[in-house]
Amino acid sequence: MAKKVDDMMNHEKFQEGSKADAEGWLTTYTIANPRRSAYAFCIDRKHPGYFHLCFKAGENAQLNSWAVKVIPQGYELQRNPYPDMMALCNGFKLLFANLQARAKARGGGGGYK
Repeated sequence: MAKKVDDMMNHEKFQEGSKADAEGWLTTYTIANPRRSAYAFCIDRKHPGYFHLCFKAGENAQLNSWAVKVIPQGYELQRNPYPDMMALCNGFKLLFANLQARAKARGGGGGYK
């Protein structure tokens, strides 16, 4: 599991510092790129073995985060296991796209709230 932690911390989407630091980076990024979504990982300092997956779907979207658990086989996000960082990132994108599609179908405009 230590290798999975190292893989997470060496990933290009990992942000050093606190959750507030990662959220600040996301806010700055989406102000500079208002039509782009962004996400970043950071350590969950209150829960050993967990990371935050922080994300913002555009400049005016709300900041959100989901817990990522390090498990012996890789990572767990929203009760779904992923063997490596590539699968985790792709899985997040699919989960978020499905969430957006469901919200849009309900007339919610597609934003995550």
